[in-house]
Amino acid sequence: MKSPALRLAREAALVLLVWMAIGLFYGSERYLRAPLSMPARSIGWWSATWPHLLRAAAWALLTPVVALLARRAPLGRWRTPWVLPLHAAAALAIPITVIALRFGAANLALTGHLPRFDRARFRETLALGLARNVFTYFGVLGAVWARDVWRRAREARLRALHLRAQLADARLEALRVQLHPHFLFNTLNGIMPLISQEPDAAARMAGQLSELLRLSLQSGGAVASLRAEMEFLRRYLDILEVRFGDHLELRIDLADGTLDASVPHLVLQPLVENALRHGIGARTSPGRLEIRAERKGARLVLEVLDDGPGLPRTDRAPGVGLANTAARLSCLYGDSARLAVSDRPQGGVVARVELPFSLAADPPALAAAS
Repeated sequence: MKSPALRLAREAALVLLVWMAIGLFYGSERYLRAPLSMPARSIGWWSATWPHLLRAAAWALLTPVVALLARRAPLGRWRTPWVLPLHAAAALAIPITVIALRFGAANLALTGHLPRFDRARFRETLALGLARNVFTYFGVLGAVWARDVWRRAREARLRALHLRAQLADARLEALRVQLHPHFLFNTLNGIMPLISQEPDAAARMAGQLSELLRLSLQSGGAVASLRAEMEFLRRYLDILEVRFGDHLELRIDLADGTLDASVPHLVLQPLVENALRHGIGARTSPGRLEIRAERKGARLVLEVLDDGPGLPRTDRAPGVGLANTAARLSCLYGDSARLAVSDRPQGGVVARVELPFSLAADPPALAAAS
């Protein structure tokens, strides 16, 4: 993080650079217009430019004062009794100071010393330049206000992004807490009858459960590659195949180039669990579960399909896993990602996740608050 002194020095250098650029612009404009306004008199570029540079330097010196007034007495508080009188006084005092600094610096540059104060000449200079410098004061005031508004909006966006990231992590942790005990108890209940009937299957199922829990503890972060996600899901499916036996037909179809894509961690497991519980589990005959991934332009499409009885004809709210997954997608991608669950024409249900395609090395850009 930059130190306050370094940040202040950078802001002072930026103010000086902007004002010098303004001075050069107006000086060059005067130089280019001189042949039109004074055709019988030639004027050099430096002679045309240095008075504007002096004025710009004076404004650069006093800009921090204007910035302080803009922040301590913002015009948005004009109903406060002292705000408008303060700016009215400053709109005269600061331009007069700028003109006085320019007047003195010009005399010093021309003569090498500060001559005796010439009131008549100063009044003439003041009359010619006061209105322009008053407008400059309010222009600087508006620029400081606009910059502060932009900075506050940027800080608010950064805070919103940080909060979204924290929310995504919190929802992921909540999903883990919700899924793991539920799945663990179901798996242990499935192992118990196999111990006496099929000890080899029970041992294989216990080993897969151990590996799944190990991967779960190792995984970190809100996103992972689809390859890592499928490795985790493969352990989960191996346990399910032992539990369901011939009752489950599994098909996985991942298009080329999708395994390195970045996806939210645990994005597929609740969809698979939902398909097994409400789709395959509701059948008396063997059922099919399909997992697909393909890239469509700049989008990644993930699908989990089953051939069960379809969606229930009720107004029941989606399960915790599906609702949590939809909320995490919103946190990570905003409106550019969505989860849709619908009936298939040939029977069954398809759960489809669409999100922006990015490689796993590139984290997803969190949606900005707007």
